[in-house]
Amino acid sequence: MTRAEAIKWLEEAVNDTNNDFDLCSEALKKELLLQKDVFEMAISALTHPHGEWISVKDRLPDKPGHYLVCTSINYWHGGCMDKNEEHKYHDSGTPIGYDGTMMSVLDCYYDITGDWNRVFNKHVTHWMPLPEPPEDRG
Repeated sequence: MTRAEAIKWLEEAVNDTNNDFDLCSEALKKELLLQKDVFEMAISALTHPHGEWISVKDRLPDKPGHYLVCTSINYWHGGCMDKNEEHKYHDSGTPIGYDGTMMSVLDCYYDITGDWNRVFNKHVTHWMPLPEPPEDRG
């Protein structure tokens, strides 16, 4: 089975779950909701595996949480406002003095309003889920 075939099968299974939902008992509805969550997580993992950057032009995270983001300017350029003590910005939202600086990769929280914390939304170009933490080998 190819990745595309697996994604198609899972999408059909989610649709089947949606179609049959109202016909089920409450106990079975709980199981179907869990099954649907598992299928949707599998679809997401197959569509955008960990380690691949996702463009904000393609999509944003499905739910609030911590993510790695790549920005169009360097947020760690010697401190966020070192070149801009008066906190002046271009119309684009870029702090004056940061034009042409290199990108940053940092951990940000994506909230329920669709905003990234710690960075200006217009500066986020790509994002990815955080990897699993390392196992403590003690």
